[in-house]
Amino acid sequence: MVCLPSILALSLLLACPQEPADGLEERLEAAQGLISSHAEASKIATALHAVGNLKNDVAADALAMLIPDLNDVARYAAIQALGMCATDSAIVHLREIIEESRQMPDRETSARVLASTGDTEWLQKYFKKEKNSQMQAGILAALIEEEVEGLEKTILKAVRHKNGAVRAVALHGVWKFELSEAAKLAEKALKDSNLEVKMAAVRACGVIGSHSAFRQVISILKDTSNPALRSACGEALKLAKGEKEIELIVSATMRERDADTLVVFADALASAAKHQPEAATKALLKLISSPVEEVRLHIIRGLANARPEGVLELLVEQLEDGDPTIRNEAAWALGELGGFEPELEEKLVHLTQDKHTNVRINSTRALAACPTDAALEAVIGRLGDRFWAVRSAAVETLGRMRRPESLVFLVDVMEKDDSRVCEEIAEVLAQLTGEDFAQQAGTWRRWIEDQGADYQLPSQEDALATLTAKREKQKATESDSIYHGITLHAGVSCFIMDVSGSMNELHNGTSSAGVTRYTNFSNALKKAIGNLPGRSKFNIVLFSSSSTTWRPASVHPTEDHVEAARDFLDGTSPFGGTNIYDALFAALEVEDVQNIYLLTDGEPTVGFTNTDGIISHITRINRDRRVNIHTIAAGDAEADFLADLAAANGGEAVDLRELP
Repeated sequence: MVCLPSILALSLLLACPQEPADGLEERLEAAQGLISSHAEASKIATALHAVGNLKNDVAADALAMLIPDLNDVARYAAIQALGMCATDSAIVHLREIIEESRQMPDRETSARVLASTGDTEWLQKYFKKEKNSQMQAGILAALIEEEVEGLEKTILKAVRHKNGAVRAVALHGVWKFELSEAAKLAEKALKDSNLEVKMAAVRACGVIGSHSAFRQVISILKDTSNPALRSACGEALKLAKGEKEIELIVSATMRERDADTLVVFADALASAAKHQPEAATKALLKLISSPVEEVRLHIIRGLANARPEGVLELLVEQLEDGDPTIRNEAAWALGELGGFEPELEEKLVHLTQDKHTNVRINSTRALAACPTDAALEAVIGRLGDRFWAVRSAAVETLGRMRRPESLVFLVDVMEKDDSRVCEEIAEVLAQLTGEDFAQQAGTWRRWIEDQGADYQLPSQEDALATLTAKREKQKATESDSIYHGITLHAGVSCFIMDVSGSMNELHNGTSSAGVTRYTNFSNALKKAIGNLPGRSKFNIVLFSSSSTTWRPASVHPTEDHVEAARDFLDGTSPFGGTNIYDALFAALEVEDVQNIYLLTDGEPTVGFTNTDGIISHITRINRDRRVNIHTIAAGDAEADFLADLAAANGGEAVDLRELP
């Protein structure tokens, strides 16, 4: 609770005629009321951030006066609010906290906030004179996170620091900036007795390491039982691209007897096969008969990457494995390779009726390379599968087969399907024929009947050219079923909304009269769920440092459900960090989800934060689920990361900052 001296000081400040304080008194009173009543941390943070959104020196001075008398979350949020003020006075106050406060959390928070305001030159100078190692590590981490230009010399010097926390942060900078000149320093740090330093060195060596560095990483992997360190070693080995480094992995793999370590090597080999297929092939061929299921799963993926002679025969053997995960992986790999003999086609046709959904999906997709009558019949049979993802795979495969006999069956499904598949059928029909009747099943049926029994599809090039010309002539019309420029699709949709503390920033960034990002984007989401296509269902995942799923099961957008969702959004106060991986994983766990729409205003800062790793992991999880992941970037989000995530998962990407 704010003490009396602070209240008196604030009263004098608010009475000062030098600068207007429109709305400040009301906002401070609202924040004080929440603090006094011990309200939820997120609500207190939102109220203090509202003071920061006034963006003037009076608000900054008021927040600075409050900070000494606040506790825990309120104190942290007030420092964040100072940064949101973005004024000279706010920067001065943040510097004073760093220089004078005896509270280390205050100093570290202020350093991160100050770095985010762009005051990095001052921070770099202060880093050099700071005596507290923990604070040095905090400042350096803040500068690295902002990817400050000209930081390389500071990072290289800090790798030699006497304090382990500083060394670990500096090695993270070596990894982030890919500082090849630090290769020897990173390799030396592999022998560090500090676990955090050693893990950071392993990651750095994965990016810039030499032959000798990879040899040491392999040795560390074999000698340690620490799960985190083993995971770091595995991720580093997967980055090997040079022939000598990959030969090291192959040699170690061929000698390994420990099953868990062999799994890590197999995963690295599968990635290595993309870059040096010949070097990886010997170990891949040996391990395809491994009794360890997880090893074989990685090896099958590696064989699909390496494509050695006789690979089809090896994969055919895996199709008969008693484990459905092995059969599924083999079917996927065969779909990637193509070029089948009739005997293999027969096995894949049989697998389209496997009791395991993923096996049916991947065997159906693999038959695209077999445009025979038997294959066509099997794929058409999957149009009636009870799982939408199998039907989706069948539609995709029929589009690739390009057989006119499939048209009428596609229309049959369009008439009764209530999932995203209906839209996919409309698009496949358009690309096969060059016509564009959207989802009007009756029109498609009449058109097909008019073509007669002898109708032949145009070439793929001609159909696409005709379709493009027709669509260009069509006048663009505004649709209510749009969410930040992305079409809202039928089926089960999950909307992921960022509710981290930065969503309390003003949407337009300057005017204190404007709305916050959260208010703006939650209003857009409220509109979107009210305009979902017919027969749709929806759910919502809100995330900051962790994630929350609105309902245990998705619901239809009825008036009551839409109103309940709006109340849920209105009752949310943004606060915390940005755990994008956790949110994506939660959304993928929503039953029967078909479309995900992710909106964020920041980079991942909590949990699994490696953006390449997030894309890799989520794409692997989603491979057989076939969920389209659409992304929307705002604020300080990393547009390239979000665009790559969407591209890898069948979605669209929008950067709101590039729109007029």
